[in-house]
Amino acid sequence: MTGYRYETANVQEAAHIGRLNAMVTLPVRVALRREVGFRILGLPSIFGAAAAMFGIQFLANLLSSLAHGRSASGSDVSLYCYALGFVCLAMMERVKQKRELARGGGEHTRLHGYSRFEEFMPLPAKYVRCAIDPFVALLAGALLYHRLGLGLLGAFVMISAVAFCAVECTTEKAAATHRLDLHDSIREAEVDAGTMAGRREEPAERSAAESVATGMDEDLAREIAKRKRELADAGKRGVQHDVA
Repeated sequence: MTGYRYETANVQEAAHIGRLNAMVTLPVRVALRREVGFRILGLPSIFGAAAAMFGIQFLANLLSSLAHGRSASGSDVSLYCYALGFVCLAMMERVKQKRELARGGGEHTRLHGYSRFEEFMPLPAKYVRCAIDPFVALLAGALLYHRLGLGLLGAFVMISAVAFCAVECTTEKAAATHRLDLHDSIREAEVDAGTMAGRREEPAERSAAESVATGMDEDLAREIAKRKRELADAGKRGVQHDVA
């Protein structure tokens, strides 16, 4: 699973990153990524982001009507349209992921998604995720703002692109930290295993050393000592006999 990074789950535990990912970057993420995780596509996140876009558009139209005397309902609707398109695309992806999970497959539920540019860009995947995707979103927002005259939508997409870059860089940094922690954990486990093995071997080594020092058990030692005394006594008697 090349697109999944263990730290995705850890980063989600940070409240500010989780909210940023759900409410701001999700409208851009769904457009740029495929196979976005099921829990990333939660219903509160989808409809919360859509409601935020509706609210921003309504507020902008209201302020514009107050400033220029136009009807708020007849002003710019680009963000409304984008919000509707986002909800449809996100729900389609969510239904797809749910079906995959029901069949026992599917991607990790916190997967940030595979970039659509990873397959043909001659760059490492992390650079595509952290740089190319946000740049494409930023460029699209700039075109909407300056060329197509969709100022509010363009500004929203550009802001989402910056937040998208921040989330991906934070996740990538957490991934690198996790890999180092995993490496350290493996090395620490090896050291601990060696220490425990040494402690288990110490009693056995002491017993072996004692056996080597004597070379026999206690009964055998007593028997040998007895025979040595008998031989010594016999030798003394023989010497005394010879002297006599």
